[in-house]
Amino acid sequence: MLIFFIGMAEMVIATLWTKFVSETRIVPSTTITIVNVLVWYYVLRVVIDNINNVSIILLYALGCGLGTMLSLLIPRFVKTKTTRTRKTVGTITSPHVPAMPTLTRHDAR
Repeated sequence: MLIFFIGMAEMVIATLWTKFVSETRIVPSTTITIVNVLVWYYVLRVVIDNINNVSIILLYALGCGLGTMLSLLIPRFVKTKTTRTRKTVGTITSPHVPAMPTLTRHDAR
């Protein structure tokens, strides 16, 4: 069951790595790379030690899938939550100012 959570963690790590690399943040992306290699070392060791156990591979794959899903959904949820909070807290209403003043008709008698 630990391999399931390792798979989830690995996908979160991969998402962070992608974010840091795309932002060209050198130290965080290097640190995440080192952690990712250590995770892969553990995964390879577990898989090789249990090479005939297909359930290990399936648990790892399910963990990776769930980790990817959470890595994509959590930022979306946080962004939606903060947007709602900003709208309710910082709502400023401005008076209606027409772009062109209303013209009144003057009858010339």
